[in-house]
Amino acid sequence: MPTNYPTSIDAFTNPATTDYEDTIPHATQHQNHNDSVTAVETKVGTGASTPVANTVLRGTGTGTSSWTQVSLGTDVSGTLLVQSGGTGATTLTGILKGNGQSAVTAVTAPTGAIVGTTDSQTLTNKAISTGSSMAESLLTTTDITTNNVSTTKHGFAPKAPNDATKYLDGTGAYSTPAAGTAYGSLGSTAITSNFTTTTTPAFVDVTSLAVTVTVPAGRTVRVTVDIAQINCTASGTKGLNVGLFEGATQLSLATFTVDTNQSGYDRPAHASAILTPSTGSHTYKVAVSQTSAGTITLAAGATQPAYILAELL
Repeated sequence: MPTNYPTSIDAFTNPATTDYEDTIPHATQHQNHNDSVTAVETKVGTGASTPVANTVLRGTGTGTSSWTQVSLGTDVSGTLLVQSGGTGATTLTGILKGNGQSAVTAVTAPTGAIVGTTDSQTLTNKAISTGSSMAESLLTTTDITTNNVSTTKHGFAPKAPNDATKYLDGTGAYSTPAAGTAYGSLGSTAITSNFTTTTTPAFVDVTSLAVTVTVPAGRTVRVTVDIAQINCTASGTKGLNVGLFEGATQLSLATFTVDTNQSGYDRPAHASAILTPSTGSHTYKVAVSQTSAGTITLAAGATQPAYILAELL
């Protein structure tokens, strides 16, 4: 009978050893076998190739075939599942995102470089999300001012100026602090030996009892003279004066009345003045006078010096 292959598998009757030749004609047996072999050859096609590992028999043309590897581009159609090494999707645009064994999905790619696509890259318009942190050991700094702190934004501290007198100020720059307001002594002078004069009645400067100081702008100054012991001889009643001067200008005066009974009597003397002098150098001095003849003695020693002191207030 004619072969049914490849429409269906042939069902041939195999002769038993006890069958006579006329039960299944010998010629019919050969005809069936020949038809079947020819049908198989026609189905497989022609082509000289040998099966090897990881190959399949694939058609290479009309009536030809070859043992070769499967070409996904030409031999496979439809959607290849993730389990079989595919994506499970027919089209994808953007950045691919895996979903286990489900189909791969895509998200829209951001503008600019994608983080991680190269070993070294410059990121643009990328923000570190809240809660993210970077270890200090990963930071690399250079000698540039980019991202230094300013009056408009937070930032890094500027490079130190290697100058211990400068400090980072409120403008983001290193500057030298303005001098603070000074108080206390501007200068002083003391004498430890006696001074005498017989001059009458003009003031006489006490030798070496003067001080020169430099006054800052807009400052108030107190000048003080202190004498532990001063006396004068007298015949009758007279005046004894201790004056504080700048040049010929009298700034303060301590005056005493001395009579015959008090002649040679030691007494302390003190005078002071609070001034607002001009900026710059000023010299203050002590002078004494008497209204009538006699000798003035200003007593001074190591344990009781006479002094003049200028102070900033």
